[in-house]
Amino acid sequence: MFTGNTLPIKQITAEKIITLYQEADKNIIQAFDLLISAKKMLSEAVGDKSHLDSVIPRNICDYDLEREKKTSRKMVKKNIWRAITDKCQVHEMMSIKASKEMQEQIEKEDLPELTIENLQGFLSNLGDSLPNLINKAIIEVFEFLTPQRSGYVTNKKQELGERVIISYCVDHWGVSHHKRQYLQALDNVFHLLDGKGIAKHPFNLPTLLENEKRKKDTNTLETEYFSCKWFKNRNLHLKFKRFDLVQQINQKAGENRVKDSTKGAL
Repeated sequence: MFTGNTLPIKQITAEKIITLYQEADKNIIQAFDLLISAKKMLSEAVGDKSHLDSVIPRNICDYDLEREKKTSRKMVKKNIWRAITDKCQVHEMMSIKASKEMQEQIEKEDLPELTIENLQGFLSNLGDSLPNLINKAIIEVFEFLTPQRSGYVTNKKQELGERVIISYCVDHWGVSHHKRQYLQALDNVFHLLDGKGIAKHPFNLPTLLENEKRKKDTNTLETEYFSCKWFKNRNLHLKFKRFDLVQQINQKAGENRVKDSTKGAL
């Protein structure tokens, strides 16, 4: 309690508080200006991947700024690796399994520091391994289309024919979440084997299927590579329009079986 003109704190202390406040305020302005600048740089780096240009983690706490600084830097590093792999369209050329493994590597920070040398090495290794990555994607698609317990005559176990039936694929809302990634992989494989890159949104098979299904007055779809028909039991019937590409898939699957049998004999 104080009376008259007597302050509850000494004058020198009050002056110091104001001085420190003014300096801290300048630093806060500078810090946020730097963060705004950093965000602009990251936005330019990642392009239209707006969710990858974050600078501050959600629910950041200013009671532990040193730890939050490390958390922020880790988050930015992960996002840049995600943006690099997205821009290189790495995941679209990989099998679903390999893509998931790479995503886990990024999440666990099991990738090198972001330097020009390391990035060049990463891209060089990726280019060298690309044929193998595509082959794995082909094998994965083949195995998806020839399930061992499907019970459908059209789904031959040794090779793909002209038609396949994909069960529990199309539901009331569109393409089921689990099957969507495989339909995308199937479309990518056909595009890649045809030398046309990957199947891109909105002209990729799962998106075209969902758009057509919303019309409600049809249950068929024609694309460059597939004739599609779906039924109330949620099954999707696919007819391949490019059997030369189907034969390439069968050939790769056959070569893979030979390799596996050779390994087993050793």
